[in-house]
Amino acid sequence: EHRPGTGRTSSAEPLPPPSLGSLPLSSPTPARSLLGDLLSPLRSSWPDGAEDVLVGGECDVDAGASGGGGGACDGRYLPRASLSLAPPAVEFVCNRREQGRHEIEPTFRALFGDTRFGRYRVAMAYLGHRWGVELLEFALRRGAVVELLLPECANVYAHENRKAAQALLDGGWPTLRLFLSPVMVHAKATLALRGDGAGGDGAGGYGGSSSSTQGDLAFLGSANLVRGSMNLPVHQGLLPYDELNVLVADAEFCATLDSALDKLFARARPIAPGHDLLAEPGWSDPKGRAYSDARAQWEELWQ
Repeated sequence: EHRPGTGRTSSAEPLPPPSLGSLPLSSPTPARSLLGDLLSPLRSSWPDGAEDVLVGGECDVDAGASGGGGGACDGRYLPRASLSLAPPAVEFVCNRREQGRHEIEPTFRALFGDTRFGRYRVAMAYLGHRWGVELLEFALRRGAVVELLLPECANVYAHENRKAAQALLDGGWPTLRLFLSPVMVHAKATLALRGDGAGGDGAGGYGGSSSSTQGDLAFLGSANLVRGSMNLPVHQGLLPYDELNVLVADAEFCATLDSALDKLFARARPIAPGHDLLAEPGWSDPKGRAYSDARAQWEELWQ
């Protein structure tokens, strides 16, 4: 039972723990939006170990009662999805408001937090500097390699894409590999890789396809790493989208996707760690406008 306005959850009915165990979350940072962290769905959501987490006030959920996980103190947080590599090899995942299904964000959260995967290849049309970045941080914070490809100048959401890319660069993540495509990429695809290929090429650069796709997992479809695609229940008044994605655990499919990603990454511009994208001269959006932080934040709320 959640008591609106109190920030408290009754200990009589604790929320279910995340099925993949607690993961370290973002440490407190300055607000990344005009709306601050009030609407940030991931920050400080799940407790680490047996520590209660404070979300808008005191929480009296017994974090250790369910066996090492604990629950969120705020009803807007959803339990982490469980990811299976066993048959069936294909599983559909959706946001469907009229059916009360909000599965996209928990699946992204589970995928990037799953310690079975040590390397991710992500081609994404649009990336939000809070919702998207914080999801990628689930992988980056535990040392997983994230190879991320974004369009250099997206057809829409161009300013926010750039702001999000810079937020990742500013994080100084040693396992981040950022690439910008010279042409618009509408893909919304993530390939999670296991095995010896998890560490990249060992030289801090782009390592290419993994030698084996056995046990790998693909997640792709209509959902971008943006606020609207997350469709958390608390945000239904802010233009959420119905989305349809698919999880694919088939080795042949993952190998084909890996090869297709090779071609995208090979044509893209690698961005060096510490680079200042926002200071690059000559960049403009499709309408010829120079980068604007205010426009980036407006785009985040719009999409």
